[in-house]
Amino acid sequence: MDLNPVVEAVSNIEKELAQSKPKEIITAELLQNLANAQNNLINALQETSALMRVNQAEFQSGLEAFHKAIDKLLAQIPSGEKELDIQKEFMQKFEKAFIKVQETAAETMNGNSLRLQEILTEFLNKEASRQ
Repeated sequence: MDLNPVVEAVSNIEKELAQSKPKEIITAELLQNLANAQNNLINALQETSALMRVNQAEFQSGLEAFHKAIDKLLAQIPSGEKELDIQKEFMQKFEKAFIKVQETAAETMNGNSLRLQEILTEFLNKEASRQ
């Protein structure tokens, strides 16, 4: 999600305010520009939120399909002492791989959450500096 247009709009508003009007005067144009920038940011955040929900749903369905496939594979493994050793080894490898997948997914979700928080903080800081 590219938020550069929103950041640029907010920066342009700051430049226009510094160049053309004293800081004490708040015009209807400035308020409209701020409202537009805020609406653009809200729309961008809503789109990001929707994408995150879609990604979570896709990840969950992928995990469910993965579990079903593993269950099917495990059902096909024959029993016996040698086969049990092979199965245990397979399960150990599978657990390691699954832990890595979970860690990667958690990192990705945390990264998305942090980025969203950064965007919100940046917007709030800019709004606070204007007031």
